[in-house]
Amino acid sequence: MEYNQPISNKNISVVHNGVITQELPEKWKELYGYDCSTKNDSELLLHTIEENISPLIKWKDSSLAVCTLSANKTLQVFRNGKRPIYVTSLNNSVIITSTENIPKRAGIKEKPIEVALNTYVTYDNNLNKVFKEEIIENSKDFQHL
Repeated sequence: MEYNQPISNKNISVVHNGVITQELPEKWKELYGYDCSTKNDSELLLHTIEENISPLIKWKDSSLAVCTLSANKTLQVFRNGKRPIYVTSLNNSVIITSTENIPKRAGIKEKPIEVALNTYVTYDNNLNKVFKEEIIENSKDFQHL
């Protein structure tokens, strides 16, 4: 349970592929200001999102491929330059994967779309894209360093 995902509270659930910190969980309160109940560094993302702080800015030196689901059933997907993330849209669903070939291997014909670097993509509860993709300018592009 200390390392399981999703990390959630009553308002949001977070699933994360990547690494936020290599620091010991016992130091997180001192270093980052968050009281964590797990040893999963993805919990740091949850607390950041709760404070309405952009994870792509706060954790710009970390590796991020993230999917969140809010209590109002809004789905958000984002990544920085260290991790890929793909969205495959079907009739009544969206599949989020870490590589482009996973849906193909599962027999899905629709082509996955890679989420743009340092961009938030948000879907409503009907899986319609509801917000313009929000590009974060102050985050880092590690793929092109």
